[in-house]
This record gives sequence, C-alpha cells and structure tokens, in this order.
Amino acid sequence: EVYARWIRSELHLLPTATELVPLTRFAEWAQRAATGEDNRASRMLAAKSLTAIAPAHATIAALPELLRRYRDACEHVKHRTFNLARTHVERFLAEQVSRAHRLYVEAAAIATLPVHRRKGRPMSIAQFLEGVARLEPAYAEIAWARTVTGMGPREYWSGRWDERLDRVEIHGTKRAGRERVVPRIRTIARPTHLYQACRRAFAAAFDGRALYDLRRTFARWCKDAEIPRTTRRIYLGHGVQDVQD
Repeated sequence: EVYARWIRSELHLLPTATELVPLTRFAEWAQRAATGEDNRASRMLAAKSLTAIAPAHATIAALPELLRRYRDACEHVKHRTFNLARTHVERFLAEQVSRAHRLYVEAAAIATLPVHRRKGRPMSIAQFLEGVARLEPAYAEIAWARTVTGMGPREYWSGRWDERLDRVEIHGTKRAGRERVVPRIRTIARPTHLYQACRRAFAAAFDGRALYDLRRTFARWCKDAEIPRTTRRIYLGHGVQDVQD
C-alpha cells in the first residue's frame, strides 16, 4: 500500500495509527454514551448499519466511505435515519481524531438527505371536543390524557409517568429536560389500547390528524391560556435553550 501511494504521490493519504483503530470502537462508543435512551439507541443503530456493510477487519478510516454507501442505500426510504447516522459519525470522529482531521472533514462534507416534515395541526377546544365525541369512551380517555399533559407517544405508552393529586410527573426518555412536571387538571387514564389502534381511531375521529397533534394541541391550549413561553417549554420538555429562557 505504501508503494502504491508513493507512485501516485499520495503518501499523505496513508492511514496513521490513529486511523487504524478497529471499526468496532464506533459501536463501543455508541453503547457507552452518556446520553438519553433514544439517542443511545440511534447511535447503536448507526453503528450496526455501518458495520453491516463494512469489510472484515475494517478500521475507522473506512467511515467516510461507509457513510457514502449508506447514504445511497437510504436515499429513497430512510432520509432521517441517514442524517442521524451522519451526525453520530461526525461526533465520534470529532472525539476520536479531532475536527481538523481529514476523516472528520470527509464525513462532514457528505450531504444530508432532505427531510420533509409534515406540518402539525393543533386543535382548538371546540375541534377537540367534536372529535372526542366521535371516539369510543376508552379512546376518548386516552385522547384526554395525551392532550392535557403534552406527553409524547413513547412517554405515555411506556408508562413513564406518575399521577399525583395536583400534578403529573413525566419521566422523559430523550434527555434531561424531558424530566418534568405538568399541572393535573383531570384524571389521567392509563393506555388501554395499543398505539397503532389509537392512531387509526384518532385519524378517523380528528379529520386525519396525526396522533402527535394531541401534543401540539396541548401546546396551543397553553399558549391560548397565556401561560408564559418558558413555562410552556418546560411543560413540553423542551428545557432551557436560549437567553430568553
């Protein structure tokens, strides 16, 4: 390899000891990450996906090329999955070899895939009550529970919340800011139906709206009630992110 690089004046591209670290280090880094459960799972998925297309005994020097190949595989179906994998590779390389290293520069130069986000459709109180009236009682209780707490689907269905006399304590899964307390204004029902069944029932009752729109509806009601912006962000688990907060 040294000779092949020399005759092409590419000695600067020879891997150094830093770059010859086994690719398995990426998976180890993903697994021991001091982060939320969702982010750790996302990192481990990226490591698994890239390792699956890597040659035997690959090193981290292969990461930019593996990322290019993975982008091609995700181009028509999994845009967000690739973008998250790219972010994880960048972060790993920044810690492993520094942002000035050619491996990091090559990985960062790989373009993300476009993600088209569906616009949310929060409801007014009248729209919500009209939709709830079309639901079976058990589904209606789930709709109320989601809408008066702002819980995300995973938080609600995982049971990571406790109902107290005057508040609901929500134990989020994404990051520290998701550990939060919201006021309790009615009884909060535990889920009695699976997520997919609820999604179909709610779409039919709420004019095709997504299940996540119940969380957006909570945010809208808080705003209409003139609850301060920072308090609303805490209720939603967004945490303190800027100077205004």
